[in-house]
Amino acid sequence: GNGSMPELISIMLPSMGRPEQLRKALTRIRETTQSHLVEVLVAIDADEESAMLAEPLVDSISYSETRRGVTRAFADLLQMSKGDYLVPLGDDLMPHESWLDAALVCHRDTLNGYGLVGLNDGRPDKDTATIFLCNRKFCIEQLNGCIAIPHYGHYYSDTEVSRRAQRAKAYAWCDEARIDHEHVPDGLFFGRNVAADEAMFWQRKAAGFPDDFARVI
Repeated sequence: GNGSMPELISIMLPSMGRPEQLRKALTRIRETTQSHLVEVLVAIDADEESAMLAEPLVDSISYSETRRGVTRAFADLLQMSKGDYLVPLGDDLMPHESWLDAALVCHRDTLNGYGLVGLNDGRPDKDTATIFLCNRKFCIEQLNGCIAIPHYGHYYSDTEVSRRAQRAKAYAWCDEARIDHEHVPDGLFFGRNVAADEAMFWQRKAAGFPDDFARVI
């Protein structure tokens, strides 16, 4: 930004087939981001009830008749996004007041406006951000234009994303950007294969986290 125009923040959520939970999360996001210029983008898979409930609370819906999975959903949302900042969230996350203010201040002051800020979801491990805010240029240059690394099924993408930020000396953790993680069962991801994703992570780490996947932006 040039100081006069507020910067746009793209908040992206893949829905997990829980309409009420989605409505609750979107309402909370709207309540806690009123002082910012945000666009809220939601990906919904084969769930018309969720689409109906989300409609008045979001700027855009990416709807799929089939279940495309989280990685693909995030890719579709990222492609639609226009923000200077990117925030991938989930429908089981309940942000506290002023979480976004805190994250943006941290990004500006600690990272000089370039990099990834880990949001505080209450986990003790501050080296890996399961939820984050980053700027678009960082995403293009350090994450090969993706926010979810497509080599993983469900786990370890956040770990690789955090390691890539740390490698670029562009990682910070923000205690004040508080987000509660509700751990609501979603029923869509039976057979999540942690072991396969873990093996993939170590293999990719040994190879230096190569950019061997398609760019989204």
